Amino acid sequence: MRALGAGERSHRDLLSGVIDALRDRHLLLVIDNFEHLLGETPGWLSALLAAASRVKCLITSRVPLNIGGEQRFLVAPFAIPAVDALERLRENAAVGLFTQRAHAVNPAFALDATNASAVAEICRRLDGLPLGIELAAARSNLFTPDQILARLSDRLALLAGGQRDALARHRSMRAAIGWSYDLLSPAAQFAFRRFSVFAGGVSLDAFAFVIAEHDGENTNDGIDILEDLVEHNLVRPVPGLTTEPRYGMLETIREFGVECLNALGEVRSARNTHAEWFARLVAENPIAPPDRVSRERLDLLEIEHPNLRAAIAWFMDEGRIEEAVDMAIDIIGFRYVRGYVQDVGAFCEMVQDLDLDALPPATRAKVLLVQGGFDFYVGNPDLGRAKLSNAADLFAEVGNSRHECGALLVLGHVHRAVDDLDRADQAYTGALHAARRAHHVTGTCAAKGNLGIDAMLRGRLDAARAMLDDVLRVIREAGNHYLAAWASIYLGQIALQQGDRGRAAELLVASEAMLDALGNKLDQPKVLLALSELAADRGDERAALRYLEAALEAARAAGETQFVARALLDLGRLAYRRNAINVAARQLTESLTLYVQLGFHREIADCLGSLAVLAVEQNDLRRAARFFGAASGLRASGEATSRVPSQDDEQERASVAVCDALGTVACREQWDAGGRMNVATILADATGLETRVDEAYRHARLQEDSERFGLTAREVEVIRYLADGLNNQEIARELFISRRTVASHIEHIIAKLDVRSRTAVVAFAIRNDLV
Repeated sequence: MRALGAGERSHRDLLSGVIDALRDRHLLLVIDNFEHLLGETPGWLSALLAAASRVKCLITSRVPLNIGGEQRFLVAPFAIPAVDALERLRENAAVGLFTQRAHAVNPAFALDATNASAVAEICRRLDGLPLGIELAAARSNLFTPDQILARLSDRLALLAGGQRDALARHRSMRAAIGWSYDLLSPAAQFAFRRFSVFAGGVSLDAFAFVIAEHDGENTNDGIDILEDLVEHNLVRPVPGLTTEPRYGMLETIREFGVECLNALGEVRSARNTHAEWFARLVAENPIAPPDRVSRERLDLLEIEHPNLRAAIAWFMDEGRIEEAVDMAIDIIGFRYVRGYVQDVGAFCEMVQDLDLDALPPATRAKVLLVQGGFDFYVGNPDLGRAKLSNAADLFAEVGNSRHECGALLVLGHVHRAVDDLDRADQAYTGALHAARRAHHVTGTCAAKGNLGIDAMLRGRLDAARAMLDDVLRVIREAGNHYLAAWASIYLGQIALQQGDRGRAAELLVASEAMLDALGNKLDQPKVLLALSELAADRGDERAALRYLEAALEAARAAGETQFVARALLDLGRLAYRRNAINVAARQLTESLTLYVQLGFHREIADCLGSLAVLAVEQNDLRRAARFFGAASGLRASGEATSRVPSQDDEQERASVAVCDALGTVACREQWDAGGRMNVATILADATGLETRVDEAYRHARLQEDSERFGLTAREVEVIRYLADGLNNQEIARELFISRRTVASHIEHIIAKLDVRSRTAVVAFAIRNDLV
């Protein structure tokens, strides 16, 4: 009252005195940390503001006041730093705060290229929270940023020990979050703890299910409690793939919630309820082969995927194997389509030590289906074949025709990959019968479509087109865009082989659009590869190259080894046609290596044939004959036709040239030796060709560059070592010459290029593509 220039008043008349003192004054009233006073209805504040209209209040509070005239301004965490250049990171507020506080406790600390990425990751892991960043930076007197980052797995223990003159709740993240937690009602505290079991956010329905009971009282739909958590800034709305509202926790706050669950012994109950909700969600929206795939289902599982991972892991930890396996099989199609193959591998690791014979037959079959499909995917077709065959038999025994169809479809893919089309047809025919028993339209179409693909590989294009056209008609009527896109890819390839470029383009472009709409990462490389073939057939090498590079990138991102290998094979052939011989050798050898790992015989033969053509170009005729012999032996063991007939023509001409040059006896000798080569010898021979091509390329490039700038070949070599950052002694060691000779070369280079320093030499080399 004295500060306001008013006389002393009794406690009862205090508000009246304040109002009288402020009624006609222009003032800004600042009140800090108001949240702990909200338990007392702030009617006095409303009365003051109503009577003193010229007074404005600036109030900081973790909880809104919910009074008339309130205008809220949310103070958000710092922007999360992106992975960026050092100078850009210096401009980020979160990184700047860390740097400032770290320097305060460790004057030797400075943000530089060695620690910038670790500092940025610390700020990201701490969600941009200023207090967390300050407390982490305060540890810089003990740890480097990399060491701080490594300790963030237990961030609440690390983020403590704040300044002594700070409020108690600002000395550790645990105390800061605990201050807000203590302001909650018991029901809201219960909901907060339960919320912490969710990973990646939660929908309203899931939240209501997990907090359904508290102290025997029904919490209704949880909206009022959720609003309380949001207003205390412990939970926040998060954007999602759907229009439904979704909420999440910052990871630091979530860790506090998990601590509370553990302290009160509620973890098991909370995680059980969480896992049961998501098991039900998956059962109602399965995407297991050959279920229908829709954008809606894919997006739903995409946004809940972190929760699905957590639920499956919890069931496994609890020994609830059947529930874990059911969830894993029901989302396996989603994981492959959306590029989460590593999660399939993680599940296979979880179940690898199980005693399968102790499981019920249906569960054992599902485990074998997941394992067998993954074995095939990562290049173990023999192992995958046995598991898939066993799975199909078990599904037939228990009468699960839908999953029997799925197992037989994947089994057919395994047989096709190793060119055993007879067995592939048997598996697909079995899948067709199983799908019909289950009255499963999608499975029927998938089986019939694969039989059509086998017909295409045998060269029976008209029969293949008829089967796939019928499949496309049925699945379009059913609205299944996933299978429609898949069938369109192969119909486009058939049209291309039949010379109908217009229809091929129409089908492939439509397929690409459907795959993009689905967010389908699994089949994206397929259509890009097919589009590259169409572009090459039209003679548009630039477009072919663009599609192939996109296919390689998409295949690598999705972990699709077979399509990585295929893209590299086609890129290698294109590089050869463009006279980039060293690039061709590298890409063809990498493709061969991957196909050997996968055990795909036809594709290994295709690689060897292309490498043989390359060897002929290098006049390495004996090696070319060995490659032709090895390829011939592999093709003789299979029945599939070549994917691109023009390649056969090119290789046929090259093989004739080899035999003419070597003579019949020598050619036959090398040809037969190639047919006897094992995998290791084949790869060693291919690597040998790559090394020879690379050395020839480097020598030619050295000569070209030396002539272009009036330098000797040795001087060009010295320039390249300078660009690599080597000093005179290191260059001398690499070239087996003296330091004095190196210094002499550098003097001559500087004079010839008319520059002033070693640094200028390197700059010249970069500008002129000498390195």
